[in-house]
Amino acid sequence: RAMAAVMFDPELGLDYSRVVHGEQRFAYSRPITAGDRLVVETTIENIVALAVLMPIVASMGGVAATQTLTLIVRGIALGQIERANARWLLTKEIAVALLNGLAWATVVALVAWAWFDQWRIALVIFAAMVVNLLAAALAGVTVPLALKRFGVDPAVAGGVIVTTVTDVIGFASLLGLGTLVLR
Repeated sequence: RAMAAVMFDPELGLDYSRVVHGEQRFAYSRPITAGDRLVVETTIENIVALAVLMPIVASMGGVAATQTLTLIVRGIALGQIERANARWLLTKEIAVALLNGLAWATVVALVAWAWFDQWRIALVIFAAMVVNLLAAALAGVTVPLALKRFGVDPAVAGGVIVTTVTDVIGFASLLGLGTLVLR
């Protein structure tokens, strides 16, 4: 009798004793295998696609940020960058990043679409790359200027910071957009 009480769940209305004895097993397993199988397979495929694309987003952002950082550090060392032209330089770098982002994101999105045969994955990689390349330009300009202001050599500390920024922004944008778009 105690076993029978444990085997019945009044909240769910399930009689587990019948499931254990095989009477309701098919009824419970059928919706899981038939209805959820496609959802699970699609989710796994999307996860694999995002896992394959993650290093591309991070790498493109890291390279772009490091290039921008190198230009800014060189400009600081040569005395070409001051407060007066820093805002103009930031605007210019963001415009270049937007153009680069749109161009390279289009190329990578088309390859991803052809590879995974899903336009939504292409959309996610496109948007994540544009976001990350914009973040790369912003970090590549602001990090060395901020480090200089705090008395830290931007040539020594800047690379680690900008690549960390672009890794975090790249992964967060790819996975965040993937969560929103690929549901």
